[in-house]
Amino acid sequence: GGLAEVRECYMLNGEIDYMDIGNDTNALKRARGNKKIKVGIAKAPLHEHFTFGPVTAVTGDVAVRQAIMMSIDRQQIATAIQGLVDKKVTPNNNHIFLGGMGCNQDNTGTLGKRNVAAAGKLLDNAGWVKGSDGIRSKNGVRLSVKLIYPSGNDNRRDTVLLASAMAKGAGIELVPTLIPTKEYFSKNVIPGKFEMAIFAWFGTSFPISSTANVYSVGKPQNFGNIGNAKIDALFKKANNILDLKKRCELANEADKEIFKVVHSITLFQRNDVAGVPKTVANFGAFGFTSLDWTKVGFMK
Repeated sequence: GGLAEVRECYMLNGEIDYMDIGNDTNALKRARGNKKIKVGIAKAPLHEHFTFGPVTAVTGDVAVRQAIMMSIDRQQIATAIQGLVDKKVTPNNNHIFLGGMGCNQDNTGTLGKRNVAAAGKLLDNAGWVKGSDGIRSKNGVRLSVKLIYPSGNDNRRDTVLLASAMAKGAGIELVPTLIPTKEYFSKNVIPGKFEMAIFAWFGTSFPISSTANVYSVGKPQNFGNIGNAKIDALFKKANNILDLKKRCELANEADKEIFKVVHSITLFQRNDVAGVPKTVANFGAFGFTSLDWTKVGFMK
């Protein structure tokens, strides 16, 4: 769309030497089809996720949050949204350490793979009963959650629509709800006026200290205030010791608990995708590394 095409024309005319393709799959297809452009891809420190807002009569039940996660095929979503960019894409299974970082491991436990039967069993045991339309309810409360997404972002819209279709299989109604982009964070996410939302967290080089602000109880970035004392204690301990191996272990223990309470549902890690003319050396998609300007130049 629009801006990407303009940038691309300039690049092909030799007027600019770098183009951030990001999540624009159409721009990626065109860049790959052009013999003058090389496309670089690296894991970006950004991860897409569904986050729960302040809990409702529905999302306050941990069994519901677990069932929502189990009803969603995160691999299928990752492939649909990022597969064109990265054929080997896998879901992100760690809230703290992203792929491409040491300490990264799968902490999703039994919730990581889609299992509609197990999700249904969880909901049965928690008293959520299927109605004639296939959606469950309990004591007159419908198992319905508003899932917000921002306008003008096809990938997020598609992610939400896929998840909504998948969740129906377990008797869960996720209602895709479009919000104008300019109001998305300011009027919805940041003030916590949402039930469930999609956005991306930006990973940092200090993941343990920065993520404590998102997953500890009472912190402003923990929008749903979902967590427990065990998670808080593990973060505190991890942030107070210097032994890297031990820090990793403690943070991963915390992450296992974060998944059990389903604070949020990690989806996939985004990619840095950049188009660069084939004449430019050592410049492109950087992911977690930073740019060394001394090595950038035009090839003879």
